[in-house]
Amino acid sequence: MADTVWTNGNGDGNFDLDANFSGSKPAANDRVIFNATQTADCTVNTDNLTAVEVDEIIFSPDYTGTVGSTGERLKMSSTRITHRGSGTVYLEDGDTSTADVVIDSGNMTLAAQLYGATFTRVAILNGSVVLTSTFTCTDLFVGFGANVVIQGTSNAIANVYQVGGRVTSARPITTARIMGGEWTQEDAAGLIATLEVGPLARVTYKATGTITLAIVGRNGMLDLSTDSRARTITTARVFPDGQLIRGDALTITNGGSLRSWQTID
Repeated sequence: MADTVWTNGNGDGNFDLDANFSGSKPAANDRVIFNATQTADCTVNTDNLTAVEVDEIIFSPDYTGTVGSTGERLKMSSTRITHRGSGTVYLEDGDTSTADVVIDSGNMTLAAQLYGATFTRVAILNGSVVLTSTFTCTDLFVGFGANVVIQGTSNAIANVYQVGGRVTSARPITTARIMGGEWTQEDAAGLIATLEVGPLARVTYKATGTITLAIVGRNGMLDLSTDSRARTITTARVFPDGQLIRGDALTITNGGSLRSWQTID
């Protein structure tokens, strides 16, 4: 494994050029580093390195440049990608799965835009991030400083865990545990099958369809009142000091554990 550092030595910002890296452009098992050595923007060709699997890609806090664009993303598989820079990174998974992505950026305009269907674990701790319609992953974690937009498609994200921040989603979710922060599930095909709303979390639910299990914990709020179309919750459990705001045309099949002071019509 070798450390390959972005230097922009040729001065043209081209990722696909040996002269723009220390040694040569990234190869299999390398660790690719963007840092204060050179903070210039980096342009890429989406198809150049799709088959290359590097060990790690690191965008350091002192890297301020932009990597890629909406049309030409950095498309490369890696065991781990860490983005702590202040610029914008356009990332697409390569031919094989990227195991871990961590985004911890102070960029609240657009820290990253992610594409591709073979990500495994994605943790967005800080920064503004767009997960495009081609993106999916197995596990998504959302931290206190995150502002996330999940664009719509029929491809579900399996597991979501949120402790803070703000998420707007138009995507089906298999299991979502919203322990803190704000989550808005938009009017789309994006239903959440199993939804747990924890302390100090607020979920605004506009999607149609059936929620198989909805759990609202202490001080949590699940608001279904902003859309008047028919929705169904198969099983609902609301704990003391939790709120389920029903709205119109909501059917709860199994709600025997609910109390009148826990639900708001």
